Amino acid sequence: MLQLTPDRDIVLFYLQQEEFKYLRALAAFYIRLAWEKDEEVYTTLEPYLTDMRKLKRRTREGWALTHVDEFIDDLLIKSRVCATTLPKINPRLFLEDEDRLDPRESALGEELEELDNEDEQHGASEGEVEELANGTGRPLSDRSDSESGED
Repeated sequence: MLQLTPDRDIVLFYLQQEEFKYLRALAAFYIRLAWEKDEEVYTTLEPYLTDMRKLKRRTREGWALTHVDEFIDDLLIKSRVCATTLPKINPRLFLEDEDRLDPRESALGEELEELDNEDEQHGASEGEVEELANGTGRPLSDRSDSESGED
């Protein structure tokens, strides 16, 4: 693809193909490798972080099973993917701080809000943590001196 330098519309067409997961992975790799604007790379690839289809990746040891979303996440985070050093890309938080990108909505956003609402209804305060003894399943405050290891 690097030698052919396809038009942007063709690459996006490849990326949008639902039937061919390896074509999507190839297009995502090309976008990360060839596109220059960090914002465009993030906004184009992030919607595909919800694609849970399996991929087989060749490694030094043989073959490894991964998923399309993991592959795209690696493209956005790592500097080396598929034995290829990728061009430097600014971290997403940096682009958000410079107002070049809007904060990303989590795919679990609604579920997290529901869990927070349930916690508030049950009276649990945010950040409240109960320490448990190692393997006993009881809070540390319930332990006797013999269990705590103090003589």
